[in-house]
Amino acid sequence: MISAVGTVSAIFAAIWVANRQNKIALFEKRYENYIIIQKLLACALQLEDVNTNKGVQVAFRIYLDAPQNIHKNKSVYEMIVELLQMQSILLSGAFLFSNYNAELAKKIVAVGTELLRKTASHNIKNAEEPLLQDIMELKKEYIDLCKTFEKNYFESMENELGLIK
Repeated sequence: MISAVGTVSAIFAAIWVANRQNKIALFEKRYENYIIIQKLLACALQLEDVNTNKGVQVAFRIYLDAPQNIHKNKSVYEMIVELLQMQSILLSGAFLFSNYNAELAKKIVAVGTELLRKTASHNIKNAEEPLLQDIMELKKEYIDLCKTFEKNYFESMENELGLIK
C-alpha cells in the first residue's frame, strides 16, 4: 500500500515538474518576443529626431545590437541580417500571445530593413548627408507602424507576461 502511494506521488510530482518547466519555457519565449518588440519600439523613438543616414544606422545599432558590439564597425547589411533573423521570433508571437499582430510585426521588420538598406553609405560624406525625402517617408512609416503596434498590442503583451499588475 505504501509503495502504491509513493508511486502515485512520484507520478504527480513528475507531472507537476513537467508542467512547471513548460510554463517557464513559454514565459521565456514570450519574453524574448517582448524584448525584440520593445527594442524596435525604442528604435522608433530614437529615429524621430534623426535626419542623417548615419543617424538611422546608429539608432538601429543602439537598440538591435549587443552592447559589446556598439563600437564595432558593422556593415548595414549585417544589421539587416540580424533584423531579418529576429523576424522568425516576432512571427511566433501569434502563437504566444492572445492579442498579437504578426503581420504588423513582419511589416515593421520589412520597413526597418528597407530603411537600413536605403541609408547604407560607402563613404563618410554620404553618411552625414541629410535624409532624402523618400527615406524620410520610410522613416515616418517605420515610426507610425511601431506606434500602432505599441498602441494596440504592447500592453496586452505585458499583461500576459505578468509585467503589469
